[in-house]
Amino acid sequence: MADGRTLHVTPLTFGEGGIYGGGERLPFGLATAMASKIPTSLLGFGKKHARVRHGDLEIITVPIRGRYHRSDLNPISERYVAELWKADRIHTHQFETFTTTQALLMAKIRKVEVFTTDHGALVHNLRRRLGVEKYLTKHLAVSQFSADLHPSLADRSPVIYAGVDTDRFTPGQLPRENKVVFLGRMLPHKGIDVLIQAMPANVPLHVYGRAYDATYFDRLKNLAADKTVIFHSSASDEDVLYALQTAAISVLPTLAGDTNLVPPPRTELFGLALVEAMACGTPVIATRVGGMPEVVANGEAGVLVGSGSVAELSEALSRLLSDHALRASLGDAGLQRVRSMFTWDAVADRCLVEYGL
Repeated sequence: MADGRTLHVTPLTFGEGGIYGGGERLPFGLATAMASKIPTSLLGFGKKHARVRHGDLEIITVPIRGRYHRSDLNPISERYVAELWKADRIHTHQFETFTTTQALLMAKIRKVEVFTTDHGALVHNLRRRLGVEKYLTKHLAVSQFSADLHPSLADRSPVIYAGVDTDRFTPGQLPRENKVVFLGRMLPHKGIDVLIQAMPANVPLHVYGRAYDATYFDRLKNLAADKTVIFHSSASDEDVLYALQTAAISVLPTLAGDTNLVPPPRTELFGLALVEAMACGTPVIATRVGGMPEVVANGEAGVLVGSGSVAELSEALSRLLSDHALRASLGDAGLQRVRSMFTWDAVADRCLVEYGL
């Protein structure tokens, strides 16, 4: 139904007053790119009902009336049901949520196609109890790692990856500085403590992200006592872009967690912060966690190290900081990798192929 409307759904608020992690930015990026190709709306949840335009994209906010199991990822709204009823095609973001379960119930009733893209959330959702998973058309995964987390969907989980706004994230004109940048939420699983321990004492580390865990933030500040670490907990988008464009290296040292857990960890299904840095021509170091090895071609477009290894990360930092030619080579290769694989236009085209359009 090429001339019908595709409704993208994200269970968290976005924009002013919203949350700005990868799980929130990715639906917006994909829906924006898709809106230039087919009629597209993006639905989120907030305090009151609203409809606005963002270029070709219609953004709908429906009022939250309650939360299933009191989860921020399970907002309930009668207007959401009404919007589902009007959609010609539904694409939910965050598979393991009640918002996706409601969309699958609508697929059962209306025979409308429902696609989903998981970004790592896992909350009470009733999907299995209601037996509605069979009504899912496809799980459009942001990485093979993400696809493999859902073995029951193995025959309908093509990988479309995710993207970055390459008009915004682009190499700058300012010279590079002898500094390292981390971009992400300041939470224990992000491994910032490992990065601080691995940093040379005379090289500045700039940490950009909100401090969601006060205890962990105190630990980071204690570890940073004999290092040069600057925390930016309320930086603007422009500040972040400047940091990425002028950094010598960007590091995402996320920890693997307990791989014996059932279900397995859902950490860094894609690694958006890496792609944003690569789009700025900045060489990256990341851990072999989640979908990040699929984003970083180790030794070609970046460097991968073991999860939680201070020694291995320290060695990689020292090698890159002392070798300008290597940094330039990795940065150029990373930039070309993003432009060939991880633009939102390319991701939207892959998505449309899976829609059958």
